[in-house]
Amino acid sequence: MALLALFLPLSKIWIKQKLRIRGEARQKVLKMGFVIKIGLLLVLAGLAASLWFGQTASAQLRSPGVVGTGTPASCTETAFTTTLALGGNATFNCGSQPFTLTLTQRANVVTNTVLDGGGLATISGGNSTGLFDVNTPNSVKFGIQNLTLANALSTDQGAGIKSEFATTLTVTNCIFINNVTTAAITGLYQIRWGTTQ
Repeated sequence: MALLALFLPLSKIWIKQKLRIRGEARQKVLKMGFVIKIGLLLVLAGLAASLWFGQTASAQLRSPGVVGTGTPASCTETAFTTTLALGGNATFNCGSQPFTLTLTQRANVVTNTVLDGGGLATISGGNSTGLFDVNTPNSVKFGIQNLTLANALSTDQGAGIKSEFATTLTVTNCIFINNVTTAAITGLYQIRWGTTQ
């Protein structure tokens, strides 16, 4: 009985000690799990940030106001007409040497646009088509500068630029070469109910 009386308190102490150790271990596991979760969240946040900045950089490289990505081969008719359709200030990035972009059909100007050839770009009709059609009744303003328009051929008015209705056409420091129309009115550009500067 004496031994039993001694054993019972000792056993209770042992059990409490075990429970305390298990409780501490459980707390350590919980703390470790919390730390791991925080670490994973930080990693995911870092990945999200890098993807966002990467997309932003790519968007800057693919600027919608620029035709081409640095080589003549990148300055296609599709790239040109896509950029032109977006409007705003449009430039060329087709290399450091003069280059010619030959169109297979007129490029339509449907929104306010200023096209700057940088003194290097030539837009050609390949002796088979006109170049620009600014023909929309919503007071569109179209400007070209530092650009050469060449070898346009049209059976309609204005082989190089056909600008009509309430449009405004501004031409600055540009060269027109061999633009021909079989119509009765000018082979360069034609203005009807519009203004030119």
